[in-house]
Amino acid sequence: PLATAIVNEATAQGLSLSEPTQFSAITGKGATALVGNRKLTIGSRNLFTEHRGLSDFEQALEDLQNQGKTAMLMGDEEKVLGIVAVADVLRSDAVATLNALRAAGIHKLVMLTGDNRRVAEAIAKQAGIDEVFAELLPQDKVARLHLLKKEHKVAMVGDGVNDAPALATADLGVAMGAAGSDVALESADVVFMGERLEHLPYAFSVSRRARRVVTANLTFALGV
Repeated sequence: PLATAIVNEATAQGLSLSEPTQFSAITGKGATALVGNRKLTIGSRNLFTEHRGLSDFEQALEDLQNQGKTAMLMGDEEKVLGIVAVADVLRSDAVATLNALRAAGIHKLVMLTGDNRRVAEAIAKQAGIDEVFAELLPQDKVARLHLLKKEHKVAMVGDGVNDAPALATADLGVAMGAAGSDVALESADVVFMGERLEHLPYAFSVSRRARRVVTANLTFALGV
């Protein structure tokens, strides 16, 4: 989603986009690639601790994050070159879907994200999420799920590469199929072919109805 937003904006501004080579994703942190003969890196602040010029961007990073934006640094092998900021927008169906889940008996709604804490808290407040855990790497999401599973049955909904280990760890992994990465789809127990969030409470109601029918059939069969 971040990459798509950046490419769409670049296209809208009429910028020419060069095809990168030797692309490498750094899990939970960012990515590197060759553009021409120049190695460029984009990602979180943790990727740039040894780059020159980082201090020049610290205040701008903090200001953008305080505005609820995901800010990514970009640089070459020597220095930081600039910042790209992307604003998360709450999906129009998110609040209604979460309310429907609560009405269906889901007791606790938790957000696990790799985003900056202030960004995550701003989105969670709009959506009415009960608890937020931010700045998590994939292994951190798994660790947090293990803790949640000690107290609850946990369903995890996700679509990205970073969500795959958590989807496999949860009692029920649900992947959003239309936008999901291949590894997320492989790791999940349930895959939605679309990306409409309202399918989630509908799936819960269908599964409960199916269980009631199975129970009734078995009871009738045993009675006979």
